[in-house]
Amino acid sequence: MRGKFIEEDGKRTFVTYDGRHVSRVRVLATIVRKFVNEDKSYGFLVLDDGTETIRAKAWREDVTLIEKCNEGDIVDIFGKVREFGEEIYIVPEIIVRVDDPNWEILRELEIMCDKLERLESKHVEISEVDVLDAVERLDKGEGVHIRELIRELGNPPEENLQKVLRILMNRGEIYENKPNHYRKVGA
Repeated sequence: MRGKFIEEDGKRTFVTYDGRHVSRVRVLATIVRKFVNEDKSYGFLVLDDGTETIRAKAWREDVTLIEKCNEGDIVDIFGKVREFGEEIYIVPEIIVRVDDPNWEILRELEIMCDKLERLESKHVEISEVDVLDAVERLDKGEGVHIRELIRELGNPPEENLQKVLRILMNRGEIYENKPNHYRKVGA
């Protein structure tokens, strides 16, 4: 819900969020509202996963997926992400009713593990010695731009590199001779 919806050439659609492109989602949520029109050509569910609500919308023969659900049910929904009129919603492909509430706990653990894996992959240790060596090696008299250091050190997250650069500056081993350019003291 906090992502930005992107449509490319009217074919490929996805939401960008947290640096990822999401075109299909899996949501474990409680149905808080259900609607199916009289001729059963359109229906929707309002889903609440405890963090936000979103609608799952179905048309024509897919309305049967919604008809089988009831308000208060816990469901596991797999579907495509779409947008219309600035509303992001899900077009369900599979809806599974969840009878055991322990599945909610399991899903929370899966999400936490996924977040932890992404955090660990972003956390790359950079040695102060490696940064100091790179500054000394790459400096041709004008200082070394941070982009050059990032490339030289294997593309670590910039915030990790900034932290090491601050440590080295605080120790008096390097200095910033102009914005985002670093030189070794005494070079």
